[in-house]
Amino acid sequence: MDVLGLDFDLPNGMSVKRTASTAGSWCLEITGQGVEPLNATIADKGRAAGFVERRLSVERTELERGEQRIVLVLHETGLLVQVYDPTVFPAAQCEGSAVILGDLRIDTEAMSVVPLRERHSDDGRMRSGAWRLAAVSAADTVDRVIARAVKTKGLVRGAAFGPPRGGKQVWSGEAHSKFELIKARATAEPDWVLLEIDFVDNRH
Repeated sequence: MDVLGLDFDLPNGMSVKRTASTAGSWCLEITGQGVEPLNATIADKGRAAGFVERRLSVERTELERGEQRIVLVLHETGLLVQVYDPTVFPAAQCEGSAVILGDLRIDTEAMSVVPLRERHSDDGRMRSGAWRLAAVSAADTVDRVIARAVKTKGLVRGAAFGPPRGGKQVWSGEAHSKFELIKARATAEPDWVLLEIDFVDNRH
């Protein structure tokens, strides 16, 4: 079998089936005797291939290499292998300190912008983009996105939320019209702000 370049063989008596599959992610269910050694083998091969291993519990291990991630979950009847590969999607658009999603362009005033990925629905009506921004405020970034959407697209400012007490440092907001909806989320990380924008466009 091959999972993100990790090649391994299933021992005799084991079976595998794909239980879920979407663009950029899929899930494998492996059943049979000896799944614990197989779990260790996949983790070993992952480390050798440049994945960083995080053992979250006895049953759950995460392997991460850049944007790619493999989650291994041991359970009573077998091994669940969850695979996430955003690299199948195109890079998000940016120009200087501006991020671009469809016909929406926002100058973030970030010291640097690292584009992550852009996704869109088959009919093109929904787009999502993500970027890492340096030297900006998460709260100010969300406000800047929503203010730009209101000014340039004539949308109405909607609800805005700050992080819950003791929770993850995430700010969010939205703007909407009869046909368009823009949602922005900014997560404060130690060295950057992760900006995520969803854009629903039903004008056509």
